[in-house]
Amino acid sequence: MEDGYTKEELSEIAEKLIEIIREYRNQTRITTWDLLEEAGYDVWEMDDLDLIDIHYTLEEAARKNHIILDSSAHDGMKEGMPFHLDFVVRKQKPSE
Repeated sequence: MEDGYTKEELSEIAEKLIEIIREYRNQTRITTWDLLEEAGYDVWEMDDLDLIDIHYTLEEAARKNHIILDSSAHDGMKEGMPFHLDFVVRKQKPSE
């Protein structure tokens, strides 16, 4: 995408991905890239900056939905782009 996604478009994509994550069991391992493919997006047509924006928007949306995308296994490592790093889905109960 030439000019990148708008905030609204990023939010829409993240919400579609959250809907998929809600169906996963706790402890599921997945990457943002794989989630996008599962949701039907042509990831190969997206540029790296768009994928990074989607990844961080997804993390924010997950927190708001009481879901942790735990990528702590990668802490301190020099590995690559965040959308390629796997995370573990950890669903939390909303605090009252």
